[in-house]
Amino acid sequence: MEIRSTGYGVMQKGKRLFGECFKSFTEFIQMNNYIEILRGCSTVIMTYLSQQAADKLLMSLFLGDRVYLDPKNSVYEEHRNQGLVFRNINDLVTDQPLLSSLLDTESVKTNRNILQSSKGRASHQQITEELISALIKIKKQKALNSEGVY
Repeated sequence: MEIRSTGYGVMQKGKRLFGECFKSFTEFIQMNNYIEILRGCSTVIMTYLSQQAADKLLMSLFLGDRVYLDPKNSVYEEHRNQGLVFRNINDLVTDQPLLSSLLDTESVKTNRNILQSSKGRASHQQITEELISALIKIKKQKALNSEGVY
């Protein structure tokens, strides 16, 4: 049995299991409000199948939350192959005590290290520098070609 039958079903079960501690989001939330909510969470369950909230997924992982993701999600395999630590949403059916436990310190460190190296400022700076270098090469080549030098 899969836990993801519908978003509504997940919301109902979440409210039943966790009462007022359960928060579900069905509409847009400003990023700073979302971050504040995430800071108060230890578990994040993402039932969507597209990458519509990929930034929120990565933020949850970086903050050290235990994240559950549907294996049918378009980014599931990519993030798994990167080495990010998260759980299959279907694990909730067989291992519900996981919901009351925090993500272990080593997994939090692993996620932060991977995200900093692949999504952090230094990574973006390196990509930008490589792009600028490539553009400069193309511009020089075009200038040489327009002068008749091949």
